[in-house]
Amino acid sequence: MNKFQTLAKNTYAGGQFNYLSTDAQTDRLGDSLFAFIMRELSEAGGCNDHQEAVHRMENARNEIDMLLTELKARPTDRRF
Repeated sequence: MNKFQTLAKNTYAGGQFNYLSTDAQTDRLGDSLFAFIMRELSEAGGCNDHQEAVHRMENARNEIDMLLTELKARPTDRRF
């Protein structure tokens, strides 16, 4: 677990996952967003410096924001 993953586990959901000792444990927790964040911040996934970590989290936030905007724009669309 690198320093970015350590920050994530200590911060996400109020530190709910701060007890984790390895990032391999994250897929078994049932929280897919947390697992995604941990994968995005992993060295194995190519996250090797602070700038890359910030870039990845900003990209994820932007994608979620775009989806949320679309969902809010269609509150009565029965196709969803």
